[in-house]
Amino acid sequence: MELATDSLSFPRIHRVDFTLFRKNLKPSLAVSTAGLIIPFAMGWGVSIGLYNQFVDPSVKITTFSCFIATSSSITAFPVLGRILVDLKLMNDPVGVVVLASGVANDVIGEFLSHFHSVGVRRY
Repeated sequence: MELATDSLSFPRIHRVDFTLFRKNLKPSLAVSTAGLIIPFAMGWGVSIGLYNQFVDPSVKITTFSCFIATSSSITAFPVLGRILVDLKLMNDPVGVVVLASGVANDVIGEFLSHFHSVGVRRY
């Protein structure tokens, strides 16, 4: 599934002017950081309420909260790429900032997802 998702997004990404990434590095990092931290924190907060109401106490709250928070903060990258292509924003600075932020969020989200998987298997 992940390979299929990546192969769907590749044709849209190869048309990007990558020099725009370097020119827009600071705004991309700022948007990416805010776009990751805010949904992660909100997902963590919601997970506490969900845990208290619906989850068996044998499941650790940190494991459950990490899963919900990570799920809340991951970008639908192929959808984002398609939207940027349709709106003709792939070579616009706004589109590049959004795309770079989505890439950074997905990389961090994948890391958190694998971290969560290791934590679940370990306990």
